[in-house]
Amino acid sequence: MTFKEALMIAITTAVLSFIATLFANKFKNWFDWIDNTNKFVRDHSYSQLKELYFELYARVAQSEYLRYHLSINKDHNEVPFIEIHRQKLTISMDPSVASETINIKDPVTEFNKYSIAELIINKGAFASQELLKLAVAYRFVHQYYTDQTIEKNRLDKFQTEELELIKKIVKCIVSETNQCLKNCSMKYSKKELKQGVMNNETFNK
Repeated sequence: MTFKEALMIAITTAVLSFIATLFANKFKNWFDWIDNTNKFVRDHSYSQLKELYFELYARVAQSEYLRYHLSINKDHNEVPFIEIHRQKLTISMDPSVASETINIKDPVTEFNKYSIAELIINKGAFASQELLKLAVAYRFVHQYYTDQTIEKNRLDKFQTEELELIKKIVKCIVSETNQCLKNCSMKYSKKELKQGVMNNETFNK
């Protein structure tokens, strides 16, 4: 082998070694980036579940149990969320003192539609952009949709929007909870993730 041939082989080997090292580093950086991204998504999803979505999901679960317990067969689009209101009437023995109706607050009544919107807004850092927007809109509509002093056309619009907003919020909660579970490699429901409707078969067992 001549000196020239040996030199060419050495140069070729060095070039190939350099290219191989370059590609190896690029692939390593790419895999590290993917791993770091997956870790970030996983950690963020876990924080979302712990700080917000499990609590929201529990509220929807109570609604679904009420749907089952009260045998409400209406479609989820017609009745997306069911809440309980309790009141007691206090009657005074003094004729000059008017009777008073008091709203009863307990853990069951506090799982209501307005509390869902408030929780999402208060913990907005853990909510998706879509869910946060819906909650803000719902909080505004909620204060008007039962106000009988409002002109009928506006009241009808508020009532229609209230129904649509809570329907979207509930579906968003169910779907996004399952997406977070999936991101954390935890057990989730493909049906709930896709449809945004809670599977209440647990109550039928």
